[in-house]
Amino acid sequence: MKNRHLIVIIFGLVLAAGLVLAEKKSNNLKISGSGSVSGGDYDKIEISGTGDIDGDVRANEIEVSGSADFKGNIQAKKVEAGGSLKMQGLLTADIVHSSGSIKVTGKLQTKEFHSSGSASFENLDADTVTSSGSISALQDITADYFSSTGKFEIGGTLKADKIEVKLAGDSSAKTVKGKVIEVRQYSSLVSKVVKSFLTADKIQGDELYLENVNAKLVKGKTVKIGPRCNIDVVEYKDTVSVDPQSRVGKQSKVLF
Repeated sequence: MKNRHLIVIIFGLVLAAGLVLAEKKSNNLKISGSGSVSGGDYDKIEISGTGDIDGDVRANEIEVSGSADFKGNIQAKKVEAGGSLKMQGLLTADIVHSSGSIKVTGKLQTKEFHSSGSASFENLDADTVTSSGSISALQDITADYFSSTGKFEIGGTLKADKIEVKLAGDSSAKTVKGKVIEVRQYSSLVSKVVKSFLTADKIQGDELYLENVNAKLVKGKTVKIGPRCNIDVVEYKDTVSVDPQSRVGKQSKVLF
């Protein structure tokens, strides 16, 4: 009897302190307090508190509205990060949506990546990337379609068939490569006073329209240099035009 009373008292203190509230039910995992669990196969993982997951995870859906730290690979159909999601390993999912913060120490591979918050990773490989927040890639981003209305920092190459950028913060990439590339200043009251710029060593594509760009080399079939660009060399196959507000050091017509 004393042992039963002791267990009840300890359990009550734990709940009152909000230390651990991790529940496994019907192959679901829910952490609403602070909990540490092992990886495994789940249908749905919900973390509204603080959760540490040690080991590889496979799930249909992962939803983080609190703070989650995954130490292992993640394979899921859908990942939603409204809070803070950190992980070490490979994240593979059909859809990744982040309105909070997501940090992947490794590669993120998905069909659709949508972010309105902060996202960082070593590499991103996706069919579609849309961002209205900030993106940081230590190495490369590869996609079919890439759209940014925020800012980004890419240590390697940004490569996509179609790239649409509206600068709402200074951005950079070592190389930008695609078929259709369009870079413009995001239109807002702030942008009328403070301009944002994209800085790159090389920008290469078929059809290019660039404004607010600093680059060493721009190479394309049809090249339109809009206002506020500073470019050392432009190489073009068909046509080139340069806005009077921009500087181009050298223009050369070349064969592709």
